[in-house]
Amino acid sequence: MKLISYRIVNVTPVREEEANPTLKTTSTSITLSPKLDDNGAIYSCIGEHKALSRPIRTNVFLSVLCEYLN
Repeated sequence: MKLISYRIVNVTPVREEEANPTLKTTSTSITLSPKLDDNGAIYSCIGEHKALSRPIRTNVFLSVLCEYLN
């Protein structure tokens, strides 16, 4: 696994909804500036909270598409 966190340009909270005093739903947007050699890198998003029995994790495989210039 390749760590490319230094290519994260911006992390922005998108929304937070409170269904009741003990339940919240949050979303976050991440802006990346990947390079061609980052193709295939894995980004993991991990949600941790004391109300969870274990962290929630999802992985995203980065696909970098580029146009070759002559």
